[in-house]
Amino acid sequence: MVLVEGLRQWLVGHGLTFVENNYIYALLFIILFTMLSKLVVFLTERIVLQFTRRTKNKLDDYIVEHTHKPLTWILIFIGIRLAIEVIGLVDRLVEIIYHINDTIIILIAAYIVMVVIDGMIDFWGKLWAKRTKSHLDDELLPLFHKFSKAAVWVIAFIIILAEWGVQIGPALAGLGIAGIAIGFAVKDSLGNIFGGISLILDRTIQVGDIVKVGNDVGKIHDIGLRATKILTFDHEMLIYPNGVLANTAFINWAQPDTTARVTIMFGVAYGSDVEKVKKTVMKAITSTKGVMKEPAPKVSFRDLGDSALLFKAFFWVEHISERYNYKDTVLTKIYNDLNKAKIIIPFPQRDVHIYDAKR
Repeated sequence: MVLVEGLRQWLVGHGLTFVENNYIYALLFIILFTMLSKLVVFLTERIVLQFTRRTKNKLDDYIVEHTHKPLTWILIFIGIRLAIEVIGLVDRLVEIIYHINDTIIILIAAYIVMVVIDGMIDFWGKLWAKRTKSHLDDELLPLFHKFSKAAVWVIAFIIILAEWGVQIGPALAGLGIAGIAIGFAVKDSLGNIFGGISLILDRTIQVGDIVKVGNDVGKIHDIGLRATKILTFDHEMLIYPNGVLANTAFINWAQPDTTARVTIMFGVAYGSDVEKVKKTVMKAITSTKGVMKEPAPKVSFRDLGDSALLFKAFFWVEHISERYNYKDTVLTKIYNDLNKAKIIIPFPQRDVHIYDAKR
């Protein structure tokens, strides 16, 4: 009111005596702030946006484009608020109009804050995801958006309660007690949410990774707010709570890269030429298109078994998803090449001696 009265005196002092009429003075405030809002729109669209579009940073473009029109509405409602004060009515209805007007201003301001926070989350989150080559923008940003919106609207609601004269101190104390009770009730859900955040931030898993959890093997299908979905090779969807997965030791074959080793165990008959066996199997492996040259394949003589000489062959492929197909192809070649080389793959054998008690 000090500002309003000071402006009135300045206008009267300059000969504008008509402003002594409160209703004309109130109308003047509404017109003034409406024109000011139009000026803000004009300056923003013609000058500010032209300047921000020349910068490499797209965040300022987003903020200016999405906030300049709500700012104009705030100016208009401030003008209405001042106009009501100038009229000087003291009535319960006028007081309600005050509160409604201020509530609208608070809601618009909350919207502007929410837009700015959303823009910052998108900009910095995607920049971080690009630098770390992660899927943060697909998996974690929606979660941050939801939390930020909830926080902004809760704060706005508390301010609105204070505007309407509600004592928020006891309400906040009650909310604190209720929050503790709710916290105990939803602690598992919260554990799953923060477990999912830790999995993503630590880059432990990403969508598309092939993992082994316990005896279950499959591809990461989705990392959600509460749980992670794993699609097995039998096309079964396994759902693990994030809190459980974050505290479980599991194998991620996509890290540190997607290459994978294929191991083949086989045996040949006693009396076989060991070097010939190695050369035959190595040729079968290296002649298979797609087998990696580095790390190099290897065939080694491992043990003297009960019925056979035991060998181990291994080689590397580019992607874990190819491992089973290559194992089938190479194993077929090994079997056929050993047969062509007349190297016997024996059946399990056992000698049985029959003792004749009559002798």
